[in-house]
Amino acid sequence: MGNTRTKVFITIDTECSMGNIGTLQAPIFNPVGPEKRIYGKINEKEYGIPFICNELKTNNLKGIFFVEVMSNYYFGEDNLKNTCDYIKNGGHDVQLHIHPCFKMLKDIPKNSKDIIPKNVLSDSLASYSLKEQIELIKEGKELLYKWLGEFPIAFRAGGFRANLDTINALKTLDFLIDSNYNYFYLNKYCFIITKDKFNCAKKINSIIEFPVTNLIEFKLLNSIKYKPLDINAVCFEEIKRVLEDACQRGLKEIVLIMHSFSFIKKTDVLYSKMKPDIITIKRFKRLCSYLNANSDRFETLTFEDYVKRGYHKDIDSSNDFFPYVGNIIPVFRKVIQGINRFYFFN
Repeated sequence: MGNTRTKVFITIDTECSMGNIGTLQAPIFNPVGPEKRIYGKINEKEYGIPFICNELKTNNLKGIFFVEVMSNYYFGEDNLKNTCDYIKNGGHDVQLHIHPCFKMLKDIPKNSKDIIPKNVLSDSLASYSLKEQIELIKEGKELLYKWLGEFPIAFRAGGFRANLDTINALKTLDFLIDSNYNYFYLNKYCFIITKDKFNCAKKINSIIEFPVTNLIEFKLLNSIKYKPLDINAVCFEEIKRVLEDACQRGLKEIVLIMHSFSFIKKTDVLYSKMKPDIITIKRFKRLCSYLNANSDRFETLTFEDYVKRGYHKDIDSSNDFFPYVGNIIPVFRKVIQGINRFYFFN
């Protein structure tokens, strides 16, 4: 029965932040570390990976955590290793995530708040040569091996900023899976250009590409608008419609994207003030409960499980489509998002 169920991959980009370095408007350099961006600690509660792992465990689900590793050069290896251990001990996947700009932290004194790097590295992996991409990904791969004693098999670039050189780099470094193709961002940030658009797993130069699932949120005559299946970008009813459509029409894989900080609302890039995002928290709880209740139709698994069970040997991308949720639900979602946007701090 397992191989007939729609496979659902809950992917979580797990990362620190460069803080104000992206804008260069502040006179100080102040990255945001694991306590806020990864663990989401507010007072005595945590709304980051501890909350995510707990909800997954409660509902007998597993997640794929793409852990950004380059930030260890500023926040220390122990912090990132402990993060990987925490995830792994919960029975989830730790896979590789890289934001190249974090490499500049290597030359900055720890806890410095008065140094702005003179040469800001590009955060687009696609802007680097094939050789440079191989070096960056290899560095990240070896860091995860050092911390966990095993190599990652899957990769995601920061902001989906990958291209076909990225695929070739992954092949050179013996990866099996890439998850960067995102039709919504194609030709904007993602440059994995193929002959045809796609929304299910397919092989590209021997690497299995798992695209972030996109849905059609608006359709009128020849006008079509797409949306990635992001826990912060779509409502539960849209996710449910996508899952139901995939199950009924035979889309074999669904890839959901979220972040370690998806359930946090903040006032600024430095996370000076934070509060739980109640609406998104409820959305995730409903999703986990729904997947658990419908485990006869949906198989939520990690990439490690996917490979161990031999699913990677039988990639079938013949029945590919973009689920359409109708024009009405997105309108209500946008109203809720508007309300949520103004719901900050009392």
